Amino acid sequence: MKLYRFMSFFELYDLIIHKKLKFTKLELMDDKNEGIFNALSAQLPSAFNLGFSKTHQEIIDYHNQIKQNTYISCWTKVKDSMAMWLLYSSDKMSIRVKTSKEKLERYLDKWMGKNFWTNHINSPIGTLQTFYPKSKIKEVKYVDINEKIEQIKKFHLKEKKRKRKDIKKYSKLENFPDIMSL
Repeated sequence: MKLYRFMSFFELYDLIIHKKLKFTKLELMDDKNEGIFNALSAQLPSAFNLGFSKTHQEIIDYHNQIKQNTYISCWTKVKDSMAMWLLYSSDKMSIRVKTSKEKLERYLDKWMGKNFWTNHINSPIGTLQTFYPKSKIKEVKYVDINEKIEQIKKFHLKEKKRKRKDIKKYSKLENFPDIMSL
């Protein structure tokens, strides 16, 4: 699969001469809601999250943490994407580069292997590290935030009802386990 990126001459120079690819901290993106899907998804149960509800401020703090610790590089499968030209060529001086998904993954995996946190236990504070041993190249999925919010509300309402049922179940003394038989 061919991928394209629009970059300045200086980014191209760094890529060719220094073998450096620019990644942007999510926090610096124009859309301040970048990463909100991940913060909201943490409100639902998964293999790593038991779906404990968080306060509004905790969700905001988690979203800010995501934006502080996530770096992205935007590529497209569309060779002549007007949207990408406009977004990444505000001075009309950008260059389009082409690579394959496989090449990009190899480059990222090599970088991530070198910067995996276990290799930097004694590195100075501020050293860029990753907690993922492999790269994640994913297509952007545009989601309806309102749908995610409704999903969260339904989950928490269901949990609230389940807890009320448990309280009723054990509110009668005879439903409690016999402590003496333990």
